[in-house]
Amino acid sequence: MLYKIFLGQSFLDPVLYNCTGTEIHVDRHLVLGILYFSMGFMAQILYLFVLKTFWFHDPFWENACYRIMFFLENNCIGFCGFLSFHYTNIPGIPDMLSLIVCAEFAGIWSILGLHSCHNMKFGVFFGCLVFGTWHMSCFYVLILAFNRSCELVVPKFGRLLFSGKPLSIILCLPIFYFIYFAFFIKPLIYDVTESTFLLNPLTKATMGFDHAVYTVYGFIFNNFFCMFFIGVNYFVVCAYLLYHSCSTSIQTVSKIYRQVTVQCMIVCTCHFIGCFLYIYMQYRQLPDVFHVIAQLAWIGNHGLPPLVYLIFNKSIRSKISLCHLQVNRIAASSHTDQKSGWNTQKRITTVM
Repeated sequence: MLYKIFLGQSFLDPVLYNCTGTEIHVDRHLVLGILYFSMGFMAQILYLFVLKTFWFHDPFWENACYRIMFFLENNCIGFCGFLSFHYTNIPGIPDMLSLIVCAEFAGIWSILGLHSCHNMKFGVFFGCLVFGTWHMSCFYVLILAFNRSCELVVPKFGRLLFSGKPLSIILCLPIFYFIYFAFFIKPLIYDVTESTFLLNPLTKATMGFDHAVYTVYGFIFNNFFCMFFIGVNYFVVCAYLLYHSCSTSIQTVSKIYRQVTVQCMIVCTCHFIGCFLYIYMQYRQLPDVFHVIAQLAWIGNHGLPPLVYLIFNKSIRSKISLCHLQVNRIAASSHTDQKSGWNTQKRITTVM
């Protein structure tokens, strides 16, 4: 839909998003609003620490798995060419945008009790962008799950595919996925009454519309394929580890691998839950609790990864602690030098 901006047209469909006769003030959901907003805000703070660790420390950046998880959080827009691939130095913009919309904006709308008709252009515009980032992150999750399977079952093929220029090209592909769903597809719009995002804005004029009017087949295919692909890949991983669990050699080699795989599985679980519920509730009436679970799964999809890394990964925690220790030492040294200079100046003034 947003492509119409470049044609000088309005991106807001007057029929699908007709607000005639719709009350812009609805019942507030204060607790849920605070919960959504707090989760998004805290996740963004954690991102700053984890992304900095991934970016500035080679042991993490050299590992294909962590590079994919970095782009899962930090879907940097790069340039994919025949000879080179360049990463931008702006960390976490798309994922931060996702949390701003699906967590913080949703929280504010719930706290204030504002229907999307309060500013439908605003809701549709950011709904398109966050819809694109959701599908882009789905693509990265598929790459991550496939990486886990390849590195365990067929390590030679995994090293060939997930290193150097092939990995750079793979990490560039989800960007085109984002462009398609953000600019050419009907968006999800937050509904305060349902406490979740829906394709139908549920205005007074559109509430009786048939579900087929708002159906996005790419959305359905994407979500079901994600569930299938994630399930198959992690079934392969678990079956392989279980089959070789009696081997002493694989027990020693796979300790770190198992730790990383657990982190990846937790990251992918939110995707699995969100993919199913967000499709099902577009076409079937569900209790409100499932709407909240779906929304929390979406927020968790973008906000849970840094928390998982900090809890399960000692290496990341140690790097963050070391970084803070160095900052404190620099600050203390600067303060000492400043104090020493002040004392010296004071002695000179006294002698004079």
